Amino acid sequence: MLFLVVCHDLPGSEALRTELMPKHGPYIKPFLPNFAIGGWLTQGGPTCGSAIVYEGPSREAVEAIFRGDPYFGTVWRAVDVYDFQALIGQWIGKTSFN
Repeated sequence: MLFLVVCHDLPGSEALRTELMPKHGPYIKPFLPNFAIGGWLTQGGPTCGSAIVYEGPSREAVEAIFRGDPYFGTVWRAVDVYDFQALIGQWIGKTSFN
């Protein structure tokens, strides 16, 4: 199943993100093959979160992965996980509703 994971940064956590990268990187590395796509979120300024489309067995399993990350509770103030159904877009080869 696909899930949309939205990680919401704590305001002012940019320096902590850099400081914790040596712990975050090795933690998340084994899960990277399950990332359909992922990236940082901004609102015209510093990073304010991350969004990932992740393939996993259940919402609970995906929540456990991201809540076990060293960024959770330090850089990320919250992680929301949503069921995701890809319906349209270049990635799935369907660019119209016809």
